[in-house]
Amino acid sequence: MDVPALQWSDLNHKGKIFLLQSLNPIYLPYKVNAEEVLEVWQFHSLHTTNLPEGATDMDRLMKMMQEMKAEIKSIRNG
Repeated sequence: MDVPALQWSDLNHKGKIFLLQSLNPIYLPYKVNAEEVLEVWQFHSLHTTNLPEGATDMDRLMKMMQEMKAEIKSIRNG
């Protein structure tokens, strides 16, 4: 299973829900219950000869389509 690299932040003061954000801008943030988290990893640095590229037009379009899909799903579920 391919899991995108994520960064997380505590969504509420009780620490029961996490907001996960991919380091890849085409993935939308999502919430996860703390009970579902099996492992948390932390890395110090990434050594590479390739610099990450900024978001391309295609990346922005993909993100926009994902946001629209999520909004339509939300409207359908009421």
